[in-house]
Amino acid sequence: TPPHPTMNCCNGAWLALLFLLGCRGRPLTGRERLITDAVDQIPTPKMLRFTQKLDHYNYADNRTFSQRYFLYDAHFRKGGPLFFYTGNEGPLESFYYNTGLPFDWAEEFGALIVFGEHRYYGETLPFGKASFDRENLGYLSVSQVLADYATLVNYFKASFPVKGVVAFGGSYGGMLSAWARIRFPNVFDMALAASAPIPQATNEVADKSTFYRLVTDDARKANAKCPDTVRAAFTSVIQHAATEQGLQRISEVFNLCKNMTASELDHFLQYVRNAWTEMAMCNYR
Repeated sequence: TPPHPTMNCCNGAWLALLFLLGCRGRPLTGRERLITDAVDQIPTPKMLRFTQKLDHYNYADNRTFSQRYFLYDAHFRKGGPLFFYTGNEGPLESFYYNTGLPFDWAEEFGALIVFGEHRYYGETLPFGKASFDRENLGYLSVSQVLADYATLVNYFKASFPVKGVVAFGGSYGGMLSAWARIRFPNVFDMALAASAPIPQATNEVADKSTFYRLVTDDARKANAKCPDTVRAAFTSVIQHAATEQGLQRISEVFNLCKNMTASELDHFLQYVRNAWTEMAMCNYR
């Protein structure tokens, strides 16, 4: 039986996707295990907990949860500022060990550094393993997150002789920093929002493909042939997924835990896509 017309080309093209899936966890693992020179320069924090209200806007609801935060106070001097990082959508280690600027400035300004973990991410799960049950997801909102951070900052303003609070954040965390300053100007005195896609989030960018065009450009800078090779790989995967034999082939090539079904194709493609977006967002070097 002759091979599928796309089978010959898939071996090379699929390697691009397979490589990315294999490296998918490396940026996060590297950040958490401090295996790069940059990460090695970030000091180990005190890992602490703070009791937060589950619902800041319902005073009849007294439920609470434990929020994780990281504290670094080696350079803090009385009257120094609080540098507060508004945590992103992921484990706090991912951002703590890749945010050098507050540490570069801490000694000069005598700053207290605090990183707050975003509710529903990392180890800050309001309902534990049930946090992502449908009935519990209503407390995952930007307004609740901003209130978490304002409450935590107020705790430090009352507990330490700080003067001035600067919010730091990058990407989604940068959006949170800017919004924290806008929403709680009595709590946050300044905000540094790095690479914060606020125009995209507020629907002010006409070209909806801007983000993925930049991801593609990033790959092209590494190798001019990369975009076309990856497009061919995605096309090949989609064509193979049209048959049971093709789905089995995909499962074997990508070493999936079990044979993929047609209904799982979209999830698989999103997972591969996210590998490329994470590489583009996190290739700090």
